[in-house]
Amino acid sequence: MLLSRRNQLLLEFSFWNEPVPRDGPNIYELRSYQLRPGTMIEWGNYWARAISYRQHNREAVGGFFSQIGDLYMVHHLWGENEHMPPETLHQVTVTDCFKAAAH
Repeated sequence: MLLSRRNQLLLEFSFWNEPVPRDGPNIYELRSYQLRPGTMIEWGNYWARAISYRQHNREAVGGFFSQIGDLYMVHHLWGENEHMPPETLHQVTVTDCFKAAAH
């Protein structure tokens, strides 16, 4: 039974590639982040650099931010073949973000 529901209107980050069909079985992970007001541009700039590290394996499926609903929300959708453990995928993502922030 449905206990609650929340809706958001999301826009895609311009630096993220268009989602394309993927071959084989995949595991998808949706990560959502609540940002502090006024930090969306800074967050987007870091991720614009970090995403370039991830595009070669097509792991980055989509990146979105809230326009209507809960504001200052960011959602990242990652995809990987079913053989990579989710912990590994997350660790690579965090490491890549820090690499981009250092440049």
